[in-house]
Amino acid sequence: MKRLQPETPAHSLEGFNNLTKSLRANLYFVSQHPENLIGRYPAAALETMLHDIADRIEAVVLAASRQDYQPWGASALMLLSDGPGAVDAGAVHMHLNKSHLCAHTYPDFGTADDPGCLRIDLDLTSCGTISPLRSLNFILDCLGPTAAVIDYSVRGFTRDATGTVLFQDHPLNRLPDALDPYWHTAFEIFDARDTFPQTWQMKLLKRHQSMAQDLFLRRIMQIGEVCSRD
Repeated sequence: MKRLQPETPAHSLEGFNNLTKSLRANLYFVSQHPENLIGRYPAAALETMLHDIADRIEAVVLAASRQDYQPWGASALMLLSDGPGAVDAGAVHMHLNKSHLCAHTYPDFGTADDPGCLRIDLDLTSCGTISPLRSLNFILDCLGPTAAVIDYSVRGFTRDATGTVLFQDHPLNRLPDALDPYWHTAFEIFDARDTFPQTWQMKLLKRHQSMAQDLFLRRIMQIGEVCSRD
């Protein structure tokens, strides 16, 4: 992995927020010719996209790596710090094993009955003050998927100034509430309310598709009784 910021001898964690926040997006692009989609997302393009996401959440990219695979597929990975200026010596707000951003592509060439598709998996995990949810609408706007499965979770605990234990540092009732109005109009939204604390999931399905594409996506995304339509 190529380091993009100088490594300092020691990292001091100052006023650190111990909550780990993870945003995971499985983005589907349906096409009769998925090989054309694959060509749009080589490793270099994935890395550029990850840089744009890091800028959107005001994170500093410390190191980056990318890899193309044969015959198909690509990956890109970044280690992040907590915000602008965070790489100053003695004041690094990060855990290298917690703050990261990665993307992987997975092609499927379909069958006589199913269309082909490309899936891009994005994973943004952060600790400290970074909120991965700030990147959600940007990711959807940039990539424009045919369908998506979005998971968000907050793990661990932190404390406020009085020492009270907190399991969440930002209000969130339902994951669809984090979406811009456009997505509520252009997509069917299925809110899979999880019974586990600080865990959310939703599924997005583009409206006005062909019946074959719609049925295919509902099957592979397992849209059924467990999801309530938003």
